[in-house]
Amino acid sequence: MKPNLLKSVLITISIIFVFFLFASCEEYSRDYRVENGILDLRNADLAGGELIDIRGDMAFFWHEFITDGNTGSFSVSAAESFMKVPSYWEPHEKGYGIYSMRILLPESLPARLALKMTNVLENYSLYADGKLIYQVGQPGTSMEASVPDSAPALIEIPVNADEMNLVFQVSVWNEVYGGLARNIYFGDCRILEQARERGLFLDSAILGAILLVGLYHLMFCLMLDFERKNLSYLFLGFVFILTILFIGSKDELIFRTLFNGFGAAVRSKFIYSTLTLSVPFFFCYIYFVFPEFLSKAALRIVLAVSTVTWLIILFGKTSFFTRLLIPLEVFNLSVSVYVVLKLVYYSIRKRRLIIPAYLGGYLMLVTGVVFSMLDNFMVVPPWSPAVIFMAFSVYQTVLQVSGSCTAYRQVMNLNTAFIEMEKETEKQKDLSYIDHLTSLPNRRYLNEYMQKLWQRNSMTGTVIGMIAVDIDYFKLYNDRYGHLEGDACLKRVAAALTESLNIQGNFIARNGGAEFIAVLPGCSDTELFKTAEHMREHVETLQIEHVDSECSVNVTISAGTSSAVPEKYTNWLSLFAQADDALYSAKRNGRNRVESA
Repeated sequence: MKPNLLKSVLITISIIFVFFLFASCEEYSRDYRVENGILDLRNADLAGGELIDIRGDMAFFWHEFITDGNTGSFSVSAAESFMKVPSYWEPHEKGYGIYSMRILLPESLPARLALKMTNVLENYSLYADGKLIYQVGQPGTSMEASVPDSAPALIEIPVNADEMNLVFQVSVWNEVYGGLARNIYFGDCRILEQARERGLFLDSAILGAILLVGLYHLMFCLMLDFERKNLSYLFLGFVFILTILFIGSKDELIFRTLFNGFGAAVRSKFIYSTLTLSVPFFFCYIYFVFPEFLSKAALRIVLAVSTVTWLIILFGKTSFFTRLLIPLEVFNLSVSVYVVLKLVYYSIRKRRLIIPAYLGGYLMLVTGVVFSMLDNFMVVPPWSPAVIFMAFSVYQTVLQVSGSCTAYRQVMNLNTAFIEMEKETEKQKDLSYIDHLTSLPNRRYLNEYMQKLWQRNSMTGTVIGMIAVDIDYFKLYNDRYGHLEGDACLKRVAAALTESLNIQGNFIARNGGAEFIAVLPGCSDTELFKTAEHMREHVETLQIEHVDSECSVNVTISAGTSSAVPEKYTNWLSLFAQADDALYSAKRNGRNRVESA
């Protein structure tokens, strides 16, 4: 196995392990069962924080409805039949019914007792000792009289004696299944609140991580060109977004905590929509990763069926599209089998390790969907689908990134020689801009520099100052001392001029022969003249002997200054001409001096 794929597997296993620890940290006692409608908790340590997972047989009254003052008619002793909880009621048909349970309490009780209810399909009212204490939606004896709603709740239970009677009125007219089919927990209200907060934290961590991964893939696709090979990131990003909506819609994070107020119909549409679109979107992802493996006809069939089903869910009634659950599962299973068989076939035929790696990710997604379905029937732990989806997102992201890294390394290897050649070219180019004698920029660099500076300052309206410098009687110096000494003199003068321009942004270049050009952006005329005078004095203090000079016994310079605010459609040569005229004026007036234009 390649190192990158091994990393994917190890990271996935680590994520599953960490979230398993988080999810399983809360212990609910199953030592107590509801037997013939009675839950005996007289030996339970409720005051010590023991939480009870309510399971067993509650008294059940089919097609009975609670009216004012008749809750006593549905006591456990009056029951002729019992219904297992948690489970969907039998037979699976629409209607209404009553669950009844008597709880025998211990002597020592916490300050507050509560029930932690998960989703009940499709609505319910809860009575404690004959009083209505909580209601979700509106149970009714007909579809018209019923208001569907389904949401988790933490319900505080009043305690007046050593026992209590709980009665649930439930009705189902839109969903396929109904009844107390989800977990019910009982115990200290404070402990249950903490458990709820831990559950919300776990959901937030999982959904937040998947959201970041999804946004990463979507943004990565937007940053790239919309080419066929890059669309895989787009579809994988949408798969992660659908995963978030699916998990968040099934628990209380989205529709109970973040977006409270949405009814059961909206929640059902979200759940069925995400279930409908998740597998087809991942099919598209696999198709764009391995376009040569999956047929275009199969892609069209998957998209057509998924689109039609989704439109039915979006605009249809809950009572109708909930019946599509089994056909939808069969379709998604068929698509999954097709993809798995194709990937297995081409994995054997092509002998490419990356294919079974993607197959593993696909199977992980399908497993998450299957576990979500099994969760409805309490076959698997309620946290398991979220953990599997989280592991899938990490695994698939690492797998995708590992493929991108491999391609990136190949590109980098192919570009290494080119980069080295480019560096060598830049080195030669830099040398062509440098005066080899003085190590100052040459006339070629000066021209390009001034063109850019002139264009920029023409837009900002910033002044540019220029100083033209020439060594006095340098030809006579060369004739007297020779060209080697002349070169040494040029180097010392160039260094002195550079030191005189130690302010950041100033620039000096050798213009040829014994002439230099200094550029001072944003410099006023007064500062410009002072800088030129400082340059002249600095060179004179070098005390380089020049017996043939007609203005001094040492080497000196003459300088001319000029400044201008660049205008559009002009060039810098006009500024240079002014500075050059000032320089020749200084020479005519005796040299070893500075003149301004």
